[in-house]
Amino acid sequence: MPVVPVPGSFAALLFLLSPAFTAPSFESFSCLVVGFLARVGERTVTGMLQAARLERVWHHSRAHAFFAERKWSPDRLGLLLMDFLVERFLSAGEPIVLAVDDTLFKRRGKKVYGAAWQYDGSLPAGAGSQTGYGNNWVVMALVVRLPVTGRAVSLPVLFRLWQPNRKPKRADQAATARKPDPRYPSKPELARRLLDLVIRRYPGRQIELLGDSAYATQHLRGQPERVSVTSRLRSNAALY
Repeated sequence: MPVVPVPGSFAALLFLLSPAFTAPSFESFSCLVVGFLARVGERTVTGMLQAARLERVWHHSRAHAFFAERKWSPDRLGLLLMDFLVERFLSAGEPIVLAVDDTLFKRRGKKVYGAAWQYDGSLPAGAGSQTGYGNNWVVMALVVRLPVTGRAVSLPVLFRLWQPNRKPKRADQAATARKPDPRYPSKPELARRLLDLVIRRYPGRQIELLGDSAYATQHLRGQPERVSVTSRLRSNAALY
């Protein structure tokens, strides 16, 4: 049992996600979620430990190891969360509406895995250079209408880390630099992988995917008839 008291209703919700974890990692997950919600200010790993009142109970390495070393599945966690959301907020015949986009999570330090100088679309025009250093995540969200709001909201459920292909260091590598590198899949390709997870998860449901023109590529072709993709038309699109 977790060493942090968890309200019964919230513990029941967390238990729905337990198949994505081993028993030890689920205990760490539950405690960190409580600390995340209780934290006032920046939600760092050590900050979550303090908010959960575990800073004198656990060594901070236990919390860091949950993200770096422990056995759990982010994809399975996202699908379990999506199961709950679909059952709770969608009717049986209602299509599953998804939205996909990428976002920059700014980080500092030269040793941050996958970090690089990248485009930051969250900065408004005229607010300075639209670049930042950090991790770029392709995020797929479930679009639902909550009872307490009069508009649709997007609830993130699945994600993939996108890494830019490093520039070749030698002249003899320049010829192959323009070819797709399987080690560095594009953002639309990562979006397709996330979409395939949802398609396999819900074989009998209509699925609608929404995205901007950056995702109007060939990677999203060849979908089943029950799947539709809507995006803004690219300026260089070839129409048939």
